Amino acid sequence: MKRLFTYLLTILAVFFLSCDKDENSEDNVSISLDVTNLTGDGYFDGLLYYKVTSNSPREVSVNKVEKSVISIEIPSTVRIEGNSYSCTIIADQVFYGCENLTSVKMPNTIRAIGKGAFSHCRKLSSITISENVSEIKEQTFEYCKISSLTLPKSVEYIGSLAFYRVWSLIDLKCKSITPPRTEEDTFVIDEVLNQRGQIKGYEYVHNNATLYIPNGSIELYRSTAPWNNFKNIVEE
Repeated sequence: MKRLFTYLLTILAVFFLSCDKDENSEDNVSISLDVTNLTGDGYFDGLLYYKVTSNSPREVSVNKVEKSVISIEIPSTVRIEGNSYSCTIIADQVFYGCENLTSVKMPNTIRAIGKGAFSHCRKLSSITISENVSEIKEQTFEYCKISSLTLPKSVEYIGSLAFYRVWSLIDLKCKSITPPRTEEDTFVIDEVLNQRGQIKGYEYVHNNATLYIPNGSIELYRSTAPWNNFKNIVEE
């Protein structure tokens, strides 16, 4: 009976914390954390580990995740030791190798996504990127199963092999009027080998995907590599 009562209190705490937010805000708040939740990898809420990166302003990074995760909505705010901290960073390789992960939603408080953050998440098919992220770093989505992705207009740079072996990508929407800077191999999905097994060229995602861009920007994309290699470019 005592164990059931404790469980019910925990459920109620999570419910009220999720409701305790500004009516005009889309922020979501995790359960309050204290010293009992502190581990060597950061404060643990049962799924994600958070590391305090700044106390003025109060900010945390998502530092680690339980590898069994299937679907995740990263909170915009967590409460630690009675104070609210904004989640602003997804650290390097946080979700690397989460084989069962299928969907990720990140809040607009996220400003930075680390190198290889979602690499080798082979079932990841749905992801919402923060509208305040300026860089998609190298190997961010390699080996993912994404078929459709929107890059917010805040994105200014996409790193090397960011979409390596993302064979499934069909629709890529880029909201920026000016094409983000990229590397030559940003959209490489496979190597083309000669009879000796040596690399003689590459296959690119733009052989199959449609690129959606803002109205009036098609000439910029058509004159900028590797964007101009997309066979299908549609203004909208």
